[in-house]
Amino acid sequence: MGTTAKPGRRRRTRSKAREHSVITTLIAALGAVAAAGLGSFIVVRCQASPPNAVPAAFQGTWVGQTDEHDGTSPYRTTITVGSGTSHQDIGDSSYAVDGGCHGLLTLSTATPTTLTMVERIDSGPCVPTGSVTLTLKTRDEVAYTYTGDKRSGTRQTADGTLRKIG
Repeated sequence: MGTTAKPGRRRRTRSKAREHSVITTLIAALGAVAAAGLGSFIVVRCQASPPNAVPAAFQGTWVGQTDEHDGTSPYRTTITVGSGTSHQDIGDSSYAVDGGCHGLLTLSTATPTTLTMVERIDSGPCVPTGSVTLTLKTRDEVAYTYTGDKRSGTRQTADGTLRKIG
């Protein structure tokens, strides 16, 4: 019995040693795969756009008619949007009203479908500051919304649809 028990025991020991070797190899392989996957995740995550960055879909020049809600005739609006993140100047605006107006746009917030910007008029008779929101309707069309307070203190609102021309 002693003779037969030892070979069986050795077999079990060898078998267990092989199992441990296989398990150790699998754990090491899984660790390497996980580390490679995590490394890829970290690289991809670092290459992603910073939070509140202007999505590429909004970058370009947008033109269309906008209407103020106080009965003013519709006028041509042009919005040009570049790249940037929150609190950076990302573009400009121009309005074909009497005397013409031009403004600078500073990004407030950005999502894949909406940009909200602070507008500061630097020339012309338009309201000095306000908020411009662009909301994607299609790849080449945005809804334009404006709100601001006139010098008199009354609220001014405007909206329209702008199309991408470049």
